[in-house]
Amino acid sequence: MKTFDHVIVGGGILGLSVAKALVERGFRNIAILEKESNHTAHTSGRNSGVVHQGIYYPPQSLKAKLCIEGARRLREFCEEDSLRYEQIGKVILPLTENDNPQLDKLLERAKQNGAVVEMLDQKQLREVEPIAHSLTGRALFSPRTSVVRPKQVVESLAANLIRDGVQVLIGSEVIGVNLAQQKLRTTREDLGFGHVWNTAGLFADRLAHMMGVGLDYSILPFLGAYWELDPRCGFKPQRLIYPLPDLHMPFLGVHFTNSVDGPVYLGPNAAPRFGRENYSGLQGVKWADLASITLHLSSMMLKNSNGIRGLAVSEIKRMARGQIAFEAQKMVPQIRKEHILKSKKAGMRAQLYDRKRNELVMDFLVQSSSVATNVLNAVSPGFTCSLSFGAHVVDQTLNGAKEVSEWNSKAKSS
Repeated sequence: MKTFDHVIVGGGILGLSVAKALVERGFRNIAILEKESNHTAHTSGRNSGVVHQGIYYPPQSLKAKLCIEGARRLREFCEEDSLRYEQIGKVILPLTENDNPQLDKLLERAKQNGAVVEMLDQKQLREVEPIAHSLTGRALFSPRTSVVRPKQVVESLAANLIRDGVQVLIGSEVIGVNLAQQKLRTTREDLGFGHVWNTAGLFADRLAHMMGVGLDYSILPFLGAYWELDPRCGFKPQRLIYPLPDLHMPFLGVHFTNSVDGPVYLGPNAAPRFGRENYSGLQGVKWADLASITLHLSSMMLKNSNGIRGLAVSEIKRMARGQIAFEAQKMVPQIRKEHILKSKKAGMRAQLYDRKRNELVMDFLVQSSSVATNVLNAVSPGFTCSLSFGAHVVDQTLNGAKEVSEWNSKAKSS
């Protein structure tokens, strides 16, 4: 049986970032398990590609602490590997005439988090983004918000790790964990480990439950589906255009996202799904997931946790092109229904649900022991934060583990 000092389950952007942090700290005997045939099949390859700047998150949250540092590391990584990284900036617009107090609150929160932001008046907004309009005459501007090609970043990171000697086992799905024996059962073979790192994203709760960890939590999948701006419409945003969000919700509403490759996307919605890989129809729906997801969503609807009733109503409306146009017109008055095209772009959000509190978990969540680290919640801005989040998870685990001195001696002798 093959044995590794560190086995990382889940080869998306966060799993790769954990591996990178381990390599940078001197470890070499590392394996990454990925159940798919590539690293970008799900969330890591399907996200918006936006590099966020820590504007929305409560100042003491992990998201706030890791976002700006993550964006800096991601920019440096792209520069080192000659990857596209476009700093185009973002404007955040009020949606009603009474939104100025909330806009001021967001400005203060952004400054507390160390983000570079400024308040614009209507004239300044026209100079920064000519097609945008503010209902209150004010807007927030984040000049450092950027866009990348997500698949390019993930594939480059994976290639670097392979060159560093990390073993990547594609098509290996974990079907059992024995912490006492420090052994994993996979669809390919059994593996031994010194420490196992759970970065399984949409399946992080299931893997944690195999270890008897995180039993109060379950993943609820939300599908983010996009529309596209017709390139023949006669106008195109120069910046990303976002609405002022409801800070009590983990979703940011319908927005304009310029991609590196040209298309301008509108959306996404945030519709609950009945399967972790349920991108369309009944694809990816499994009976066990269907029952548990239905139960948890029903419980949240009864309590109206996180305002989910209003979310459900708005997301049902956003399935219609006319509703997308209606919401987009609040920010860009010249857009029309006929300017909006269907898009193939869609990604799944692995949103953690706290069964005991009957609410969505808003911040990153990690649970560690001497032999296992479980990243239970790594939702947006998980891609932006990945390199700083991976380093944080590794450092926190190593500093808290009883075997840290033994691990350090292994690293030095490798």
